[in-house]
Amino acid sequence: MSGTGDPGATDRTDRKNPISASGTKLNITPRMWIGIVIGIVAILFIAQNRNPANITLLWIRMSSPLWLTLLIVFLAGLLSGWLIARRRK
Repeated sequence: MSGTGDPGATDRTDRKNPISASGTKLNITPRMWIGIVIGIVAILFIAQNRNPANITLLWIRMSSPLWLTLLIVFLAGLLSGWLIARRRK
């Protein structure tokens, strides 16, 4: 254990947080793993949904890739949710 003066002893936190090549400790939390998985799924989704989607809103008609259309709708929902939550505070 560290603090015993034994240079060969390791600290308990050293086993949980491995050291990267640059010498800094890696601290990958479950939240980070979830973010990594969501990022990979998003990249796969974009790669598989590059076909154009026809969109009609009132009198406006346009065509764009499906992934871009869904991204815009997602961001619009995120923005509206953020604005509503901000107003409640």
